[in-house]
Amino acid sequence: MSGDLISREDVLRVFYNKEPIMQGEHDGMGMLAHALWRHIREAVEVIPTVEAEPVVHAHWQLLTSDQKHFFTQYTHGCSKCGEFGMRHYKRCPGCGAVMDEVVHKPTPLFRLSLSNRVRKRLRQIGVVTAEQLDALDKQTLHNIPGLGKKSILEIESELRIWNESKERKR
Repeated sequence: MSGDLISREDVLRVFYNKEPIMQGEHDGMGMLAHALWRHIREAVEVIPTVEAEPVVHAHWQLLTSDQKHFFTQYTHGCSKCGEFGMRHYKRCPGCGAVMDEVVHKPTPLFRLSLSNRVRKRLRQIGVVTAEQLDALDKQTLHNIPGLGKKSILEIESELRIWNESKERKR
């Protein structure tokens, strides 16, 4: 056995609903089915139980220089509780979280085929990732100083290509 946890009630419900004969026929076959059902129920009810908790998922975050202590070799902290640990640890020593959470990294603007002039204008208003650019509505784009219709069409075209490539990866 792999140590899977299952609900006792779900097991009993599956057996009880499996055969219509379990639900009330009282001929010879029905009596046999009810006796079998009683034995199954008793067997399932004597299986020992455990306290099960949901699995918590997290990831290691690189500590900044002000978070590191001079006396520790730890370079990472848990994204859930902040406990120090090493990146190769499979679980957090503080909260027990499984370190398998996938972290989405934003796409920098230089990954899009935008002209340097357009990229510079976007950086001036604080847009540095494709996700931030995608979140802008058309009205905001039209209000960016120095962007003409041609630049806005360039941005919309690149965002369309970027979104299509994201969809293909899924």
